[in-house]
Amino acid sequence: MAELDMSQYLDLFLQEADEQLEILEQETLKLEKDPTQERLQKIFRAAHTLKGSSRAMGFLTFAEVTHEMENLLDLLRGGQLAVTTEIADALLACVDTLTAIKAQIAEGRGDGYESSELVANLKRLASDSGQASPTAPQGADLDDLPAELVQKLAEKTKQGPILRARIRLAPDCLMKFVRAFMAINAVNEAGTLVATHPDGETLEEEKFGDTFELFFRSERPAEDWRKTFQAIGEVAEAVVGPWQPRGADAVQPREAERQAGGERSETLPSAKAAAAPAGRKADTGQTVRVDVARLDELMNLVGELVIDRTRVAQIGAVLAAKYDNEENVEALAETVSHIARITSDLQDQIMKARMLPIETVFNRFPRMVRDLANKVGKEIQLELVGGDTELDRSVIEAIGDPLLHILRNSVDHGIEPPEERARAGKAQTGRIVVAARHQENHIVIDIEDDGRGIDVARVKQKAIENGLVSPEAAERLTDKDALQFIFASGLSTAQQVSEVSGRGVGMDIVRSNIQKLGGIIDVESTPGKGTKFSLRLPLTLAIIRGLLVSVGGVVYVIPLGSVVETLLVRRKEVQTVHGREVILIRGVTTPLVRMGEALGITNRWERKSEEEFFVVIVGIAEQRIGLVVDKLIGEQEVVIKSLSGFVGDVPGVSGATILGDGNVALIADVNGIISCGRAA
Repeated sequence: MAELDMSQYLDLFLQEADEQLEILEQETLKLEKDPTQERLQKIFRAAHTLKGSSRAMGFLTFAEVTHEMENLLDLLRGGQLAVTTEIADALLACVDTLTAIKAQIAEGRGDGYESSELVANLKRLASDSGQASPTAPQGADLDDLPAELVQKLAEKTKQGPILRARIRLAPDCLMKFVRAFMAINAVNEAGTLVATHPDGETLEEEKFGDTFELFFRSERPAEDWRKTFQAIGEVAEAVVGPWQPRGADAVQPREAERQAGGERSETLPSAKAAAAPAGRKADTGQTVRVDVARLDELMNLVGELVIDRTRVAQIGAVLAAKYDNEENVEALAETVSHIARITSDLQDQIMKARMLPIETVFNRFPRMVRDLANKVGKEIQLELVGGDTELDRSVIEAIGDPLLHILRNSVDHGIEPPEERARAGKAQTGRIVVAARHQENHIVIDIEDDGRGIDVARVKQKAIENGLVSPEAAERLTDKDALQFIFASGLSTAQQVSEVSGRGVGMDIVRSNIQKLGGIIDVESTPGKGTKFSLRLPLTLAIIRGLLVSVGGVVYVIPLGSVVETLLVRRKEVQTVHGREVILIRGVTTPLVRMGEALGITNRWERKSEEEFFVVIVGIAEQRIGLVVDKLIGEQEVVIKSLSGFVGDVPGVSGATILGDGNVALIADVNGIISCGRAA
């Protein structure tokens, strides 16, 4: 018999599974502390969705786990069981198992996954309520259609004749809903489904015998439909004929068909509605799913367009200067201006399409903090603020791991055990706040805890032991400067190494990853009060506004987000402190770094003997550094192009771009230049 190819629905299943699994995890974490009926219902519907769609796809292990979850959740909803840590752990274990099965399915390895121990545990927890597992109800005879359904069908016949199909499945059919779904899908492809009996939810839960009925409109003859239904696998018999009100049905019931259950009927407008669980909002056609690779390609094309826009604008300016008052030149200038506006609008829209709320990253934190806090015996309250703050997908993908590492350190080292907090007069439950907000063209993320803080004296001692600073220099360091040593490789102030942290690796990688994004990380700490990490990141890694400067005959682009101001400095204003050049700006001492020397460029213009030179003041957290350059060229929007792997890691350079005149300019990595300057 012919089988419907379900592989065409696999992507839809995987996408829906991702969404529902995220709901399951987030709501289960909240359930432990706030077990409301509304939350239980939301979790139940998510599990119900996964069960229905996995059964429709034929993933029986996936369906079995979600079915047992559903049974346990039903007992919680009914009050036969109370939410405990053990039950929450079991539900979260289900999420982990389902996630692993989904990953296996996505790799094309099916859902053959060992879950018997988990299923047994779920059954044990359910049996603690003293309630038997739900069984399929023995519904009414199919001939006894509900009055509401009969009335609805009678109304529908006024709009045209309705066909009635009675389909009986083979007694050994393992996936009854899958076969019902295939029949519904066939109807929707060549007709209009009016209703089913039993209703969609009963079909989905397979709480019926071996027979179900479809009511639909179609121009095709009944015999054609009979053959269509008979061709579906595991369909033993199909009888199709016109339906008429007042019991004058042309399809006569057979004795073998009198075993169907179900008490309700409802209209199912599409096969998708049959596959989706009740309670899920129907697609309205207002959104579409787009492959991220397509968005990346669009972004690349827009980037090329931005480069050409700049080039055309530059050519237009040259022609306008050469052929003043020429009519065609004026028309060209207007066209160039219009193209520039359209390109900017297109760029903005593509950028918005790539934007995602940072909530997609934040959603990973509650589970990690809960599990880790339980492991180390601490009580921690995690607060997430600003989850709707949006930034580019490329940044979203890159910041997840650094943020997780900072959080792990806060849980493991920052927050004290309950007894230590009690001795210090603090609440036994520690508090960690992760907050995100927009600031100009950047996003700022703060991770703050109310723990023990960082022992600055110990940091200085470790820095001296590791040879990072001399004892004399350490004495002169401010607390804020000393805290920067926690980002040095191999430095850890942990009293003991744990499974989570304390080996002196991790924070250096965190800073390195943040700096690769063109971001800045800063730390503040007050002993006994807590620690605060602040990350400042660009909203996008694709197109930025930059300040073009010339150094040693090479054009560099300094990201405008790092630029505080530009100055023309006289030689006599430069002073020397501890062997380093500094200038005084509005009473604040600002160190200078000569870009040419830092980057190892043979500089033809920048000379220490010159009377005047340009300085670009850049901000690194709260610090200010002056970069000495040869010329200031101007501001421009540039498209970031990554350097080839053949070039390798170039200190002080994060990428390249193509300018309006067709030449290549290097994009400066401010953090890298400053590091090179200090080393020099």
